[in-house]
Amino acid sequence: MSLGNVLNVAIGLFFTYLILSLISTAVHEAAASLSLARGRLLKHGLRRLLSDGATGNRGALFDKVFGHGLIQGLSRTSLPSYVPSRTFCLALFDALSENGAGTLFSQIEHGIATMPAGYAKQSLTTFLANSGGDIAALRARVESWFDDAMDRLTGTYKRWAQLIHFLFGLLVAILFNVDSLNITSVLWHSSDKRAALAAQAQNFMAAHPAAGGGAPDLSSLITQLQDLPVPLGWTQQLWHRTDLLLWLLSLAGWLVTAFAISLGAPFWFDLLQKLLNINVRGAGPRPASTSGSQAS
Repeated sequence: MSLGNVLNVAIGLFFTYLILSLISTAVHEAAASLSLARGRLLKHGLRRLLSDGATGNRGALFDKVFGHGLIQGLSRTSLPSYVPSRTFCLALFDALSENGAGTLFSQIEHGIATMPAGYAKQSLTTFLANSGGDIAALRARVESWFDDAMDRLTGTYKRWAQLIHFLFGLLVAILFNVDSLNITSVLWHSSDKRAALAAQAQNFMAAHPAAGGGAPDLSSLITQLQDLPVPLGWTQQLWHRTDLLLWLLSLAGWLVTAFAISLGAPFWFDLLQKLLNINVRGAGPRPASTSGSQAS
């Protein structure tokens, strides 16, 4: 088999993964939106950041900051999914300075001094000591502290989302018999299916040039999946297989599919784009136009 055919097998397989990953992302985003998963995770992260004091006052500062109008106004629900660092800083400073007197810096200093002992107080006290009485320097340090915490929270969310994508991918692979090993074998032995799937991939990528942006809706993605010239679904013959080895091979194929989906649509989009560029270059340069010489 030529290198071009091998590339077409890879393009067809990766395009299948891309469509499945986009479907998984759409389903996950819809579920996360309905369950307010991001908002709940953000609330939990802010609680950990601010609520580590003594038992009697545990959560008091968090309640003031998270319940502040600047933060609650970011969402129609009580669980905003994103809080800018500047907004957090303004809400925190307002909560810390509500019982103080003098300059804003001294009010915040007094508010921090009255906090129960814990990591939050220790961090904020350190920021005070290193800001030299400059409210702008203090604000910059608090915003950086918040951004670092949100970066860790984002990492947690991504790991959780990847696990969800894997489990969803495994469920889809089993329910619809999306066996990566079988799909690879079919594409390897069928030049027509290779060519058809490569053409579909080129058309799809041309219509959606930006990963994660302008992707079709869920119904369009399902239609696209159904139109793929790859073996999907169950038949009576498959259900009644008695060879244990065939079932083990199917299990391996389902696990490969699930792992591929867990890598996410942007991964497959970028890889597919590179393969398509290689395939186009491998086809050779376009014939030179003779219009210029004819015009002269």
